[in-house]
Amino acid sequence: MVKIGSAPFRFALILTALLTLALAGCQESGPAPTVAPGPDLAGTSVPGVATRAPAGTPINRDNSLVIGLRDEPDTLNYYYSNKAAADWVIRLINRGLFSFNDHNDLVPELADKIPSLGDGSIAPDGKTITVTLRSGVKWHDGQPVTAADVAFTWAVVTNPANVVATRYGYDQIEAVDTPDDTTAVLRFKRPFAPWPTLFPVLLPRHLLATLTTLDKADYNRAPVGFGPFKFASWQPGVITLDRNPDYWRGAPQLDHVYVRFLSDRAAVLAEVAAERVDVGVDFTETSLGDIAGLEPKAHLIAVPDALIEHYLFNLDEDRGPAFFQEEAVRKAINLAIDRQTILQRFLSGRGQMARTFWDNSFYENTLIKPYPFEPDTARRLLSEAGWKVSKDGIREKNGVRLSFTHQTISGSLLRENVQRLIQQNLSDVGIEMTIENSPADRLFSGYAEGGPLASGSYEMAGYSDGATTGDPDVSHYFRCSQVPTDEAPDGANWYRLCDAELDRLLDEQAQTVDREARKKIYDQIEQIMYDRAYMVLLYHRLDLYAVNARVKNFRPPTILQAWWWNAQEWGVK
Repeated sequence: MVKIGSAPFRFALILTALLTLALAGCQESGPAPTVAPGPDLAGTSVPGVATRAPAGTPINRDNSLVIGLRDEPDTLNYYYSNKAAADWVIRLINRGLFSFNDHNDLVPELADKIPSLGDGSIAPDGKTITVTLRSGVKWHDGQPVTAADVAFTWAVVTNPANVVATRYGYDQIEAVDTPDDTTAVLRFKRPFAPWPTLFPVLLPRHLLATLTTLDKADYNRAPVGFGPFKFASWQPGVITLDRNPDYWRGAPQLDHVYVRFLSDRAAVLAEVAAERVDVGVDFTETSLGDIAGLEPKAHLIAVPDALIEHYLFNLDEDRGPAFFQEEAVRKAINLAIDRQTILQRFLSGRGQMARTFWDNSFYENTLIKPYPFEPDTARRLLSEAGWKVSKDGIREKNGVRLSFTHQTISGSLLRENVQRLIQQNLSDVGIEMTIENSPADRLFSGYAEGGPLASGSYEMAGYSDGATTGDPDVSHYFRCSQVPTDEAPDGANWYRLCDAELDRLLDEQAQTVDREARKKIYDQIEQIMYDRAYMVLLYHRLDLYAVNARVKNFRPPTILQAWWWNAQEWGVK
């Protein structure tokens, strides 16, 4: 899920399946055999799956909630979509092995605990992970969810007959053993650190095992899950969900949830204002004032996103400014920027300064604080590094002016306002930043097309990015091997950063399956990146929600846009 104006979906097809987590399973009682990838499936129909209902069913708002989205899902089969809207609706219907709570903690969902080395559920070599499932969980049609559904889901995703969005991670599994209904043993080819993000949603074996492919299955538009709400119908412009009285966490308070699809964010906001939509989601910072203006009949909820607005130094020794190789210059730039004023002036004081790429997550280094606004310290660092103030106020050293160009996405009022403030901040300490913005399609175009970021033909640039998948591994942004070149033009390291110590730690974390041990490695990674000032972290983007005053218990978490996490608790006055 990438916000409008953020970095494009580089690696999204690889990481979409890692967004947040859910799991389920079902078959006859008794032990199930190991399932190999690509089973021999046969059949053409899906028994027991409801067909799409005809148009015309009215929305009854009594003890019901209406959610407004600006986009309509392309499918309700998780493994076939990259759309945020599809993910959000699916999570109301289905859940999985693990999930996240409102504190961004990984918590068990269908699993009854999180595997660890300490209790033996993770093997010492990191290649075998045993997941124990809750007993008594049922699919919406009343059939039990079992470990056989875990194995079946893996087989479906790895089957080449199914054109799924990604097989990343699943292709690292050699086998899924199911010694009994409540035990799934994941056997990996090699240690795979992001294992908690696999099986975000399970597929019901008892309904789908007869199909040769799921590419055009009726299930994709009328799914059966085991989440808090049951699929009822998908009409043009609205999906209707009914209360699941058997949800294992407890029956939802609401009788129905209606998800309406509107043309754009303005239309969603207009429907919230007219009190025909109870909860509008997926607004950007430009809507802060408009949503706040709906008080008291609707409230603004603003929470930090995983996406971080940040500036990149071009750290390529040959293509970037030579002075960006100086740690003192990079630190001085960070210390010269007034982040607090950015939050107060442009984000209504609701934003959060960014400290690391992993803020608010299990993996954050809580000892790191945002760079303070200390222009005097910035001036001292520059002077000690030999950068002297010239007659026009811009510093020079050895005939080189401390001057560079900065690019971001043109047409973004927020970004351009922030840019001008930072331009003045830097000027105050003797650094010249010239603004040369570009349209998004130009800035983010590929290496072969000479895109500034991909080709390294920029000096400093800015956009939003972050660890948005629920797993911390964004090492493809920082590894030496990921710097784009003629031989490897698809590399994602647009910072053009190459640090042997970072590479070693990034390799180590990718093989560390125990979360506590992995966090200690990330503490080191984050400290190195902070101490060496490898980027300019500014603020977290905001997730904004417009919520009617009658709505109770709508508490979206930060970071992952998992506003559906406690849907069973939602209510209306």
